Amino acid sequence: MAQHFRYIVAVLILLLSAPLRSGATAVAVSDSLRGKFYLDAAVNNRTPYVGEEVLLTYTLFFSGMAPKIADTGKQEHAGLWVQEFTPEGYIRSTPAEGKDAGYRKAVVKQMKVVPMQAGRLLISGYRLRCILPLNNRISFENQRDVEYIITGPEVPLEVRPLPDPVPEQFIGAVGRFSVTASPERSRLHVGEPLTLTITISGKGNLKTLPPAAIRMPEGFRQDSPDVSTVLQNRAGNDHEAVSTSVILIPERQGTYRFSPVSLLYFNPAGRSYESASAREITVEVLPAAAAVDRIPEKPPATASENPSDRLPTGMIMLLVTFLLLVLTLYVIGRRQRSRKTPSAVSGEHQALFRSSGNERSPEALRQQLFRALRQNGVQNPESMTGEQLKKALTERNVTDETAGSLLQLLKAIDRLIYSPGTPPAETIEPLYQKAAAIIDAIAEKG
Repeated sequence: MAQHFRYIVAVLILLLSAPLRSGATAVAVSDSLRGKFYLDAAVNNRTPYVGEEVLLTYTLFFSGMAPKIADTGKQEHAGLWVQEFTPEGYIRSTPAEGKDAGYRKAVVKQMKVVPMQAGRLLISGYRLRCILPLNNRISFENQRDVEYIITGPEVPLEVRPLPDPVPEQFIGAVGRFSVTASPERSRLHVGEPLTLTITISGKGNLKTLPPAAIRMPEGFRQDSPDVSTVLQNRAGNDHEAVSTSVILIPERQGTYRFSPVSLLYFNPAGRSYESASAREITVEVLPAAAAVDRIPEKPPATASENPSDRLPTGMIMLLVTFLLLVLTLYVIGRRQRSRKTPSAVSGEHQALFRSSGNERSPEALRQQLFRALRQNGVQNPESMTGEQLKKALTERNVTDETAGSLLQLLKAIDRLIYSPGTPPAETIEPLYQKAAAIIDAIAEKG
């Protein structure tokens, strides 16, 4: 009976451990890991007015190795306009303080939120996927990962309505703003287009506003719809700007002085409606220019000009072709002289990765890898994703095995960089050896 019981227990253990054998395994945060990961959420204003921009920040607290993160699922934020800013891949972290001492923290998502209605609004449902090696060990070899899903706290907002009476010209701007208007020129003819650039800058809900009305004097008409461009668009900015270009057509001559735009906005700090106007501009409109300009007559030939002294057209073309051929041969020869042989490049790689005199750190190794890739024809490798880098290597006839080894190496380096503490030398040295072998293999294919 005891033997049968041990057999049943062994089968259950095998069944439960079977999913771990293929790819990354998604699990809920167990009790043993519950204290090692958690999300916090904070807003810079919990009682905004309708239309007032709020910055929402999610921060991941963790202990031990830094995880790789990815969003999962969609948040719920009814009644809110939301723009998200999400870091990708590995994130930089800093030591936490106070009651969270012993943890590290990193901002994983920031959102600009604009409430579109008054009342209690709730932001909820943000989930984060944290990915770590199953054995919790740094390695550049293929290894299984395990995923932990954690959920952020709900974030309530108590949104206040705008005070009455609301002015008739108010279009929903909430914050503090300034307005400028710049014509491309101040003097033109009747019927000629005039491009006018209007910029609204400041801190507030610029991206949710309709275009401001353009005030034109009699004698002008607008030729095209507004074209708006956000000049700045990053989380945490105190000030942003939106630029709008319009084309005006003058229909009669004269000198015009006018202020093209005025913006009425609500200032939450002063709890009052205020106005910002562009400075007055001056445009002088001249009579319509002739439809066809007169073609000037050819000046008479001077005594020094002799038609027989001019070179024939065919001779000139032949001379130009010869000069272009000489220039092309010079450029090709210079490139060939500057090109290094594979053996010379390989020797540089050996010195770069195996010299004990160089700095030996994950950051230095990554920079040396990128430098070696650039030397082998891969442009801007530091700005490429894994797929883009693999494609660039494939175009240089690098094998899938070598490309995969490089991506695994970069992944291991990232984990060392973004994990707390200084990695020991016995962890760094194998990575340098692997880097030298990979770059040598890439150089042979180049």
